[in-house]
Amino acid sequence: MSVRWSLFGIFVAALLSVCGGLLSCKDMNGNDVDWYYVYKVPRESGNPNPLIKTGLAHYYLDDSSPNFKLSSVSLESKSQAVAQTLQQVYDLRDQIAYVMYNDQLPNDTENSSRGHTKGVLAFDNQTGFWLIHSVPRFPNKTSYSWPENAKVYGQSMICVTFKSSKMAEIGEQMRYTYPFIYDYKLPSDLSQLVPSLQGVVKGDHVESPPWMRKVSLYSQNGQQFTHYVKSKEFNQDLYFDWMAPDMRTGLQTETWQNGQGKLSSNCSSDYDVLNIKMMKFPDVNFTSTKDHSKLAMTYSSLQVICVGDINRVVRQLYISSRQTSLAVTHKMTVPKLECPSMITLSTRWIQVLLEFPD
Repeated sequence: MSVRWSLFGIFVAALLSVCGGLLSCKDMNGNDVDWYYVYKVPRESGNPNPLIKTGLAHYYLDDSSPNFKLSSVSLESKSQAVAQTLQQVYDLRDQIAYVMYNDQLPNDTENSSRGHTKGVLAFDNQTGFWLIHSVPRFPNKTSYSWPENAKVYGQSMICVTFKSSKMAEIGEQMRYTYPFIYDYKLPSDLSQLVPSLQGVVKGDHVESPPWMRKVSLYSQNGQQFTHYVKSKEFNQDLYFDWMAPDMRTGLQTETWQNGQGKLSSNCSSDYDVLNIKMMKFPDVNFTSTKDHSKLAMTYSSLQVICVGDINRVVRQLYISSRQTSLAVTHKMTVPKLECPSMITLSTRWIQVLLEFPD
């Protein structure tokens, strides 16, 4: 499957950089990449693929190989993009600035008063990366490992390489998401590049309107990302009340639907927001109840995939969060909808089952 990406972003998360070298997102071989996207699929015990069967399989694409395909490498291995990227932090932690945050910490601690946001941010005086993900209790502070709790459900991750001059803007975005930071290092010479991040690690966050913020960020190679963030005082559905009308397109959303207060698909405006009920890849199918990833996809001429960390549930209307969107050429199948009908479209790489309200 060939995909052309022109990227947008909505995210909160992770940056990394090496003194005197290129601190960047890495592919499975440790090569620098401008960005990548990982979709970890749920564990399916009846699937013949051993990685899918054990809950350690993932689809991968990046700017240099825009073919969304199933990786042959386990997420437990250090020979895959996520591990290669994070290894820079473990190896260079005394030379770089970095922040790790997660509302569900590796030690099982949870903090519902902070933003529902997960990521790693790292940089030096030249470049850095931001890894935004949906994985609870990840990553560990000192070495790479894939958590046992993350094998069962689907997860999503996006990594983008930035010049260090972009970190101040990212730090300002993090004031809205109010992340629960569990590990960080800000050397004085690097912290001067990002004064907003100095405040974030001390708990600084927005306390007056506006309660949301959108910025355009450009990757190391000049790829545009659009980043949406909201604070808990926004008190609205990020997807329906802001993103869809702002992009002037309907959205198909895949978010965690197993909790209380699930928001139904909303077909009451010019830009519908529809809950996905099933994902279908060439190698595996699964329902949204098995998926912890956070993503949204447009179904108009503006073809965008959004990756982030907020669910469509009532409780998270009042939680800080962000979403990352990627503009992409994509084709999908919608065999079932939540508003009263069924629609089927041809697809090359992924099928989506949507649910419409009665």
